[in-house]
Amino acid sequence: MLKYLNGYNEALKNQVKTLIKEEKLESYLRSRYPVAHDYTTDKSLYLYVSELKNQYLKKASPLSKVVYDT
Repeated sequence: MLKYLNGYNEALKNQVKTLIKEEKLESYLRSRYPVAHDYTTDKSLYLYVSELKNQYLKKASPLSKVVYDT
């Protein structure tokens, strides 16, 4: 889990570690983000990311890979 936070400061990583130890990370995230997204397959996520790419990065090369990690 913390490998995704490598670029963040130590204070934030320590907060996350504490939430994980206390088994409160899920409830914290659900309180911050109560509405879950609808992208539950590789295809739906790919379409969403493609739309974002085309909207903001029009001249960038095509996407090579988008994978939904369950």
